[in-house]
Amino acid sequence: MIVYISMLAISILFAFLSTKSETKKDKMIFATLATLPFILVSSFRYNIGTDYLHRYLPNYLVFAHGRFIDSLEPLFIVLIKMCVFFTKDYVALFVVTSIIINVLVMWTIFKYSKNPIMSIIIFFIGSFYFQSLNLVRQYIAMVILFAGYYMLFQKKSKYLYIIMVGIATLFHSMSAVFLIVLFLEKKEIKAKYFLILIVLILAVGGYLGNIADFIVTNTPLNEITNIAKYVKYFKMGGDLTLSTIIVETAVYIYIYMMFQKLKEKNAVEKEAIFFVNMQTMTLLCTIMNIHFNLFFRIALLFSIFQIISIPYFWFKNKDENLKIFKFEKSVMTFTILILAVMTSRMMFSNVIKGADEVFPYVTIFYEKRIDDAVRKYTDYTIHPRRADSKRWTREFYIKHV
Repeated sequence: MIVYISMLAISILFAFLSTKSETKKDKMIFATLATLPFILVSSFRYNIGTDYLHRYLPNYLVFAHGRFIDSLEPLFIVLIKMCVFFTKDYVALFVVTSIIINVLVMWTIFKYSKNPIMSIIIFFIGSFYFQSLNLVRQYIAMVILFAGYYMLFQKKSKYLYIIMVGIATLFHSMSAVFLIVLFLEKKEIKAKYFLILIVLILAVGGYLGNIADFIVTNTPLNEITNIAKYVKYFKMGGDLTLSTIIVETAVYIYIYMMFQKLKEKNAVEKEAIFFVNMQTMTLLCTIMNIHFNLFFRIALLFSIFQIISIPYFWFKNKDENLKIFKFEKSVMTFTILILAVMTSRMMFSNVIKGADEVFPYVTIFYEKRIDDAVRKYTDYTIHPRRADSKRWTREFYIKHV
């Protein structure tokens, strides 16, 4: 935990210096320095993130030795091949993906956030950073969507955002779902409609899997490996964790109340409507997870906007008071409360329960990394659908890892 806390502290320090700098050059230098700790910790990790040894390291070695994996999206394959062109060392993949993810997140924060320091804190305590160490492909897609979101508010570029979604989808197929945002920046999803949707999800949401399975099975979509793969998730059931529903509900209440404050002041912007709808979609997908685990991954597409939406609503209402039941406190008090709730979930989920497998932190310079890989993969099947997967044995790892 010391590594992660130090990383966060250093980043916040440089972010503070960036916000206080008077020249554009100084701001850029300090913003870059604020980004570096996240990149370095992510780049030089070893076996940090559940999919590190389960997916990305063995996938890279497959390509490094002239073979192919058909279950990866086209642009991620291109990315791997570009890395392999320069080196067969799998560390290259983690360095490149770490740069892409963290640079795009921090660029968006410093360009659009109303409070970059708060956004960096949320990036960490919201577990977004930890998830990025695990769900690498999805996070590359997510940060592309995250970085380009402002295009939605400009008439000339709104529909160019479709291209952004297309690029993201070529990194991770699930990103195609995000096309729905083209209809979510003009009018908020009202609370009464939100409650109706929750009732429908609880009542008939479980049939969605059968519908998706029927469509894919009886159309050419069945020939597309990635689509067929995700349809199988509909057959795995759901798991709605209490900590997740508590946090996402709390954030929804916070954002919705802040949004209502803006409506009272007649100060609603498209950005505010977009943010409240993003959290509404996050909570709906989280609740849908009661039926299918796949919706946890879909919820992430929308929840990442908490990184800038919470600071946005704080900034717009920071001099106001909010009243919940009989208690009336400042917006800052409730903002701190929400951050505390997010921190509690991160501590419970990532630190105590071991979600994403990011603790303890280990670097690539760890001298026993080969032995760990061998032990991990002695009886592990790299690709269950490939007949030659048995060749991934202890001898292979001793020779190549």
